[in-house]
Amino acid sequence: MIHLPMRFRRVIAAIIVLTMMLPQNTPAFAKPSTPVPVTAVPPFKLEQLTIPPDLGTIVETSRDSPSNDVKGTVPSVILIQDAHAIPEAQRNIARIINHLENQSAVGLVAVEGAPQGKPLDPFLLKSFPDKKRLKEILGHYFSSAEISGATAAAILSEGDTQYAGVEDWEIYQQGIEHYLKARDWQPELLEWSKKEKGALDQQKSKLYSQELLDLERQVEAFYENHSGLLELLTKLHSLAPSVKPEPDLALLL
Repeated sequence: MIHLPMRFRRVIAAIIVLTMMLPQNTPAFAKPSTPVPVTAVPPFKLEQLTIPPDLGTIVETSRDSPSNDVKGTVPSVILIQDAHAIPEAQRNIARIINHLENQSAVGLVAVEGAPQGKPLDPFLLKSFPDKKRLKEILGHYFSSAEISGATAAAILSEGDTQYAGVEDWEIYQQGIEHYLKARDWQPELLEWSKKEKGALDQQKSKLYSQELLDLERQVEAFYENHSGLLELLTKLHSLAPSVKPEPDLALLL
């Protein structure tokens, strides 16, 4: 890491602040009034689509009737199933998107949690010169479940793929308001939940076997982001080694 003198750090901070204060109609920050342009990609057949097995699995593919796509102009849609707030899943989503970009399979990535039709503008972060350091910082955000795979993919993308939101913003904002209202009840609910959990844990200590208690702790560690999905799956498999896992799961165990 490069340690700059305090005066240089202050100058850099001032420049960043001034940049962020620029009016929104400045060319570098201009928002198009027309639909987000889709980066053209070469003709691509879904049959050619591949995903590295350590990142994910293609579960299902379907095609429109050939009669509806005489000229081959119907675009393909690739839906990536999300697992919210699970760091490993978000890392793999970012890698899958970047993998598809490298295959020239996508021209537009539609992102939840952003206004419909509004492009994501990761220019400021993408222009960070130390790419290794940038990935390390993103790794910290992954670990704390504070960044999505799609957002990280937009920052790390080396191509011209466009990223844009798909949310009806009015409905999305209503959902946020409901969440904030529910959060006001959090202290009371947490106190009630803590008491109930304590009573439940006492019952479990009397009734559960040691193996089941260990599994319970592993599940709790997973949901609290103290342990990964692979550790949980490995623990489950160790309790029933005679059960043959699905082929895709067997690759991980």
